[in-house]
Amino acid sequence: MIGTHIRPDAGRSGIGRRLFAETLAAAQGAGLRHIDASIGDDNAPAFAYYQAMGFRPYRKSEGRTPHRLDL
Repeated sequence: MIGTHIRPDAGRSGIGRRLFAETLAAAQGAGLRHIDASIGDDNAPAFAYYQAMGFRPYRKSEGRTPHRLDL
Protein backbone atom coordinates (compact mmCIF):
# COMPACT_ATOMS: atom_id res chain seq x y z
CA MET A 1 0.00 0.00 0.00
CA ILE A 2 1.40 3.38 -0.97
CA GLY A 3 0.61 7.04 -0.70
CA THR A 4 2.41 9.60 -2.82
CA HIS A 5 2.17 13.11 -1.43
CA ILE A 6 3.67 16.38 -2.59
CA ARG A 7 3.03 19.99 -1.65
CA PRO A 8 -0.11 21.15 -3.49
CA ASP A 9 1.74 24.07 -5.06
CA ALA A 10 4.30 21.64 -6.52
CA GLY A 11 1.67 19.75 -8.52
CA ARG A 12 1.94 19.33 -12.29
CA SER A 13 5.74 19.57 -12.18
CA GLY A 14 6.71 15.91 -12.66
CA ILE A 15 7.68 15.29 -9.04
CA GLY A 16 4.94 12.69 -8.54
CA ARG A 17 6.01 10.76 -11.63
CA ARG A 18 9.62 10.74 -10.46
CA LEU A 19 8.62 9.59 -6.98
CA PHE A 20 6.47 6.86 -8.43
CA ALA A 21 9.28 5.63 -10.69
CA GLU A 22 11.32 5.00 -7.52
CA THR A 23 8.35 3.34 -5.79
CA LEU A 24 7.73 1.09 -8.79
CA ALA A 25 11.39 0.05 -8.99
CA ALA A 26 11.43 -0.78 -5.27
CA ALA A 27 8.18 -2.77 -5.50
CA GLN A 28 9.42 -4.74 -8.49
CA GLY A 29 12.77 -5.34 -6.79
CA ALA A 30 10.95 -6.70 -3.74
CA GLY A 31 8.96 -9.09 -5.90
CA LEU A 32 5.56 -7.55 -5.15
CA ARG A 33 2.66 -8.51 -7.41
CA HIS A 34 0.46 -5.45 -6.77
CA ILE A 35 0.59 -1.93 -5.38
CA ASP A 36 -2.53 -0.58 -3.65
CA ALA A 37 -3.53 3.04 -3.18
CA SER A 38 -6.77 3.93 -1.40
CA ILE A 39 -8.02 7.31 -2.58
CA GLY A 40 -10.55 9.50 -0.80
CA ASP A 41 -13.63 9.96 -2.96
CA ASP A 42 -13.26 13.75 -2.68
CA ASN A 43 -9.65 13.80 -3.96
CA ALA A 44 -9.96 14.35 -7.72
CA PRO A 45 -6.24 15.19 -8.20
CA ALA A 46 -5.24 11.86 -6.62
CA PHE A 47 -7.69 9.95 -8.83
CA ALA A 48 -6.14 11.56 -11.91
CA TYR A 49 -2.57 10.96 -10.71
CA TYR A 50 -2.98 7.29 -9.83
CA GLN A 51 -4.92 6.55 -13.01
CA ALA A 52 -2.13 8.23 -15.01
CA MET A 53 0.34 5.92 -13.25
CA GLY A 54 -1.70 2.90 -14.38
CA PHE A 55 -3.76 2.18 -11.26
CA ARG A 56 -7.34 0.98 -11.69
CA PRO A 57 -10.19 0.84 -9.15
CA TYR A 58 -10.85 -2.68 -7.92
CA ARG A 59 -13.49 -2.26 -5.23
CA LYS A 60 -15.49 0.39 -3.38
CA SER A 61 -15.25 1.31 0.29
CA GLU A 62 -17.02 3.90 2.41
CA GLY A 63 -15.59 7.29 1.43
CA ARG A 64 -12.69 5.96 -0.62
CA THR A 65 -11.93 3.92 -3.69
CA PRO A 66 -9.03 1.46 -3.53
CA HIS A 67 -6.98 1.32 -6.72
CA ARG A 68 -4.46 -1.34 -7.67
CA LEU A 69 -1.58 -1.58 -10.08
CA ASP A 70 -0.66 -5.11 -11.13
CA LEU A 71 3.08 -5.55 -11.55
